[in-house]
Amino acid sequence: MHPYRPKFKTNDWHRLLLKILGLQKLYNHFIVIEGINVLRILSKKKPQNHKLKIFCHSRWFDMIKSNDNKIQCLLNFDEWYSKKFIALRCSPKQEKIIPKIIKQEFSYSKKLWVSIGVNNYEKNSGFSSLKNAVNDSITLNEFGLSNGFKTINLQDNQCSKQQLEMLFQSDLCSRLNPDDLLVVSFHGHGHTGYFNDKEYGFIVPYGSLDCTPASLISMELLSLWVQMLPARHILIILDCCFSGMMALRGKESQETCESEEVMRRNSLYKNLCKKARIVINAGQEDETIMDGGWNNNSLLTGLIVSYEKYNETNGSVYSLFNYISKKIPIIANQNPTLGKLQGDMGGDIYITL
Repeated sequence: MHPYRPKFKTNDWHRLLLKILGLQKLYNHFIVIEGINVLRILSKKKPQNHKLKIFCHSRWFDMIKSNDNKIQCLLNFDEWYSKKFIALRCSPKQEKIIPKIIKQEFSYSKKLWVSIGVNNYEKNSGFSSLKNAVNDSITLNEFGLSNGFKTINLQDNQCSKQQLEMLFQSDLCSRLNPDDLLVVSFHGHGHTGYFNDKEYGFIVPYGSLDCTPASLISMELLSLWVQMLPARHILIILDCCFSGMMALRGKESQETCESEEVMRRNSLYKNLCKKARIVINAGQEDETIMDGGWNNNSLLTGLIVSYEKYNETNGSVYSLFNYISKKIPIIANQNPTLGKLQGDMGGDIYITL
């Protein structure tokens, strides 16, 4: 049994390294500013620190400098040192032990899924009532619960413009941390407005009285709300008409000949460290989305919950979109799009991690 398994953030390898070497109290600022090479200088000043000396004058030093998955390498070193010099009471001159790969599972600190469903619209607003939007929000709420999310399900009169603004700018801002995953799914009407010869996309909240910007939530406003949230990974699912205006279409996920284990080791850590702001739209900006199509759910919702490769891909959003974008056009006149919001750094998002 490994004696040391701290809880750490995916991008905080400096803190883990210093804690393993017993240097966190005095030298934390040195390694962050000066880099890992400063440890070789410190090892000469602190000859009594055997672990620091071994680390700086062995292959581990160069391995950790060059390896993308530094946290896993550090845990490997800690276990190797414990077995070689502590648990077995061995001498440093004994036969070298080849470091082995230790599987290190990564995860989010917290996962939160907010599903918003609006069936009932004002009779004189110009928007007809829907049959399945609330069902979609409930279905994805249950899907989130089954995959380790904490969930918030908002329906009809809980989904006014003022309430959604408070949700994003107050509740979520105070509730989320950088290492969290947030998924927001909106199920209801979308709208395209024309102002000064330019098209603008909107989602239609509960209680909208007309098609003016005062009653609706523009895609620009929604994007601004998302930019202010601290979570590193945010996925927005827009299951509504004209939602393709939320972001430009992205590239579809490409098939790879690499094994899933190689993919995990090569890309999982990198993606978790990158900020991701991804939008999945049920259709393009000029398309009307079906109210239903998958029993009592929309096609997008039905395909999300029926996707069979979550375990193989850790719920990769790119893999999920690749599946959705191939399936929906076969069934309906819809072409899902994937886009990025401002602040995105190119990372993937993992729903089932």
